[in-house]
Amino acid sequence: MSSVVLRPTPPDATPDAGPRRNGGALVFIAAIMASLTAVFAAGICLQLDRPALVAPALILFGLPALWWGGCVWVAARAYPSLPRSHSVLNGALGFDIRCTCHGVASTVFFHPDGVAADGRLDLLVFLENYTSRQRVAEIRIGPHRGLGLDAPSLVRLHLAAGQAAVYVLPLAVAPGLAAGDHDLPVMLKVSLPAGAGLRLPGARRHLHDLWCPRFAVPFTLSSAPLKNSADLPPPVYRSLASVGEPGPRLDALQTVADLR
Repeated sequence: MSSVVLRPTPPDATPDAGPRRNGGALVFIAAIMASLTAVFAAGICLQLDRPALVAPALILFGLPALWWGGCVWVAARAYPSLPRSHSVLNGALGFDIRCTCHGVASTVFFHPDGVAADGRLDLLVFLENYTSRQRVAEIRIGPHRGLGLDAPSLVRLHLAAGQAAVYVLPLAVAPGLAAGDHDLPVMLKVSLPAGAGLRLPGARRHLHDLWCPRFAVPFTLSSAPLKNSADLPPPVYRSLASVGEPGPRLDALQTVADLR
């Protein structure tokens, strides 16, 4: 796997903000449950006439409760000062995003979804970091011999806090691919090089956060291309929004379209 991490253009200098550790709803619930468990365990020890076990029970369950409670307290104090997310994927672009991966929303599709006459199509990977700390998204594309991907292609993409971006990978149909409907497997993993951080104000709340989202990206080959595609242009990675700016820069999508 390549260790190179691509950064979108133009660069985003937004610094990390908020605590490194998560202090959200799940941490709050864990703190409450640990506190109740500590009290319950101490009560059981007293009921069984084992007073010597009360202190160990309180320590065993009380210390995690104090730790998680401290995380919630720090997060609650930091939250009002966080910048507001532009929520580009759900809002400005209107994508139906149902889940995140470590706070990163994503969607993947081909443009066009049918192969052009020159046999070329572009894979578009849209990403948006909903959190207050940077993320690195690892995208595993393929394999798909019909698109010249005999082995998976791996790319690592950096996202600043709150940043939205699009990665464009030009692909060409290999000779001999049968006409019909096909799909390209794509898998996403996200690492947290600067800690978990907090979800930004304005970021859409989702029902679940997946560990490793997988996509089967469809495309249609109606017939053999009229001609072989010329040399493919290099992939591009463009920034669409920064929380350090007043609004998204959707003009970057026109730049991506002009690459064709």
